[in-house]
Amino acid sequence: MPETRILSFRVRRLMRREAMFSAASILMFLPALALVMGRLGGLVVAAPLLGSRAIPVKIKAAFVMTAALVVLPMVMPTVPAEVTVAEALTGMAGEILIGWSIGLILTIVATGVEYAANLMGQQAGLSLAPVFDPTLNQETSELGQIYSMVFFLVFLGVGGHREMVMCLLETFARIPVLTFGMEASFGEALAEVLTGAMTFGVRLASPLLISSVLMSVVMGFLSRTMPQMNVLTIGFNLKVLMLLGICGLTLGFCDELILDAISAGFDAVRGALAGG
Repeated sequence: MPETRILSFRVRRLMRREAMFSAASILMFLPALALVMGRLGGLVVAAPLLGSRAIPVKIKAAFVMTAALVVLPMVMPTVPAEVTVAEALTGMAGEILIGWSIGLILTIVATGVEYAANLMGQQAGLSLAPVFDPTLNQETSELGQIYSMVFFLVFLGVGGHREMVMCLLETFARIPVLTFGMEASFGEALAEVLTGAMTFGVRLASPLLISSVLMSVVMGFLSRTMPQMNVLTIGFNLKVLMLLGICGLTLGFCDELILDAISAGFDAVRGALAGG
């Protein structure tokens, strides 16, 4: 009996030590985990698809938490040996800004599609009838929804979501935790990708823009030769038909333009990281 009591006492003491060790380990990893979650959270807030309002906040939070637990073992060698809670809180802004910058650059690329859709809608007169999107709780256009869906299908089809995660993982090697400083390369990358997104939007809408100019010239000629014809009413209907026809002909061939824009966006991200 005494031996049994001694054995049980030793087992309880060993269990207490293991519990204390586990609690100490968890407290040691918490600041690093918070920093990793901050960088991932910044990406989720600003990135295309992930930052959509249609995705509930709880799902986003669960994704950030799960991804942070997966990434933490790979990041731990680059984290300082002793990171206090105060240091983690002060460095959180920089970590969020890193992820947010990557997501913002890629989101600007996606806005090039909406810019093209707005240009085409204005030329055809569809901008006068916006549609309310209940998932986003905002007004949008039919063309914007169609072209945005095509963009995201191409983005997923070429593995853009995996490339986005890889870019974020590369940041932990190039910009270790608590070492972020805003460099001019981030501003240059944002300016470059914004210019590229506008150029991409104009290129995507160029078939309709050119056709609209030619139609305006033809309708102006008809109004001079046949003043009795109601050019305004006929021209509006013809522009809508022309928009539908050009979209049907060119929508299947715009994947190369979208792929070039996505590649340029990721190149801008990596250029910013290399300079950061």
